[in-house]
Amino acid sequence: MYYVDESGSIPSFKPSHPKNRHFLIAFIHTDNQKALEKVHRRSLKNVKKYFPHLFDHNNELKASLAPPFIKEYLISRIINKTDTKFGYMLVDNFKIKEQFRKYKSRSFNYLLKLVMTSHNYGACCTDSLILNIDNRNSKITNLDSLEDHLYEELVLKHELTDEVTVNYLESHNEINVQVADLIANTVFQYYKYRNYRFRYELIDPSNCTRCPDSYIHLYQLIKENFFFVQEFPGGRSKNPIAI
Repeated sequence: MYYVDESGSIPSFKPSHPKNRHFLIAFIHTDNQKALEKVHRRSLKNVKKYFPHLFDHNNELKASLAPPFIKEYLISRIINKTDTKFGYMLVDNFKIKEQFRKYKSRSFNYLLKLVMTSHNYGACCTDSLILNIDNRNSKITNLDSLEDHLYEELVLKHELTDEVTVNYLESHNEINVQVADLIANTVFQYYKYRNYRFRYELIDPSNCTRCPDSYIHLYQLIKENFFFVQEFPGGRSKNPIAI
């Protein structure tokens, strides 16, 4: 089972500032969603005990508001106590064609299709492929259209699975979607700040949300659990492995 979230955006016009260069779709995969939910829920409970101000009115911790040391705690627990693997598609907004910006929903569908057809996602999904996508900020405007599109590509054309189901979920109601948000934001911030010029003597890397060293460290932490990494346009998967 997959959970999907995104960070950044595809702007209508070619961006001029490096901070708007990337759009990222993150995927997490687990064969035991109940175990992942239990571990992450317990971790969030521990975080809230000491940092209740980080949680919103829906009792959700947005990854964009979590300092690096909390992200490290949450990610380490996921890696050490569950079977969860991570993957992502990184879109370079400096290089995509103008047609790609015009119909963002279709472009999003196309990117999902590329991911699902570019790696061997293993025997666990040959009977039924389930995608759970965050409803909060997705570029998908027609869920049925996405499900139909993936069915045509993955079932009828490539025969990779027997069934495709796409669920559109609210993140505050689904703990595992929050895990996808955590991974999406962490990887996105790595690309955003890795070349960032910073006055290191003024900050604490464990707590600063803009320090590049923080995100380089977090990226290295999750790197070994990547099952799929692809850059678009022109990039090929760096980890086309079965899970």
